[in-house]
Amino acid sequence: MRTDARNAFLVRLLELTREVEATVEAAKLSRDPPFRRYDQRFQLVRFINERDHGPRYEIGRWFPGCTAAEAKRFQRVVRDLHAAGLVVGSMGDRRLTNVMLTPEGRAEAERLTKECPKR
Repeated sequence: MRTDARNAFLVRLLELTREVEATVEAAKLSRDPPFRRYDQRFQLVRFINERDHGPRYEIGRWFPGCTAAEAKRFQRVVRDLHAAGLVVGSMGDRRLTNVMLTPEGRAEAERLTKECPKR
């Protein structure tokens, strides 16, 4: 069961990373001045932060309907992936705030995505 959670976490983290990268690139390539209003600029800053440090660690957003037991399992998965050198976490006030794939982790997640394109 832990392997399934590990694989699901890696694939979902890759999806979120690609989403953030695409959003930042789209804002750069936009012909209009990107994000004119304050709230739009704030969103861009958030996406740039996520591009640089990895997507925010929000299990409820990553896996909607996740139970408390599953959330705890994902915490253990993150710890194991960090120990294996597949992810790097950013901490804020002793809490994990962002998770980013290392090059090895990205290669593993892409391999998993190719093996099983739709979960």
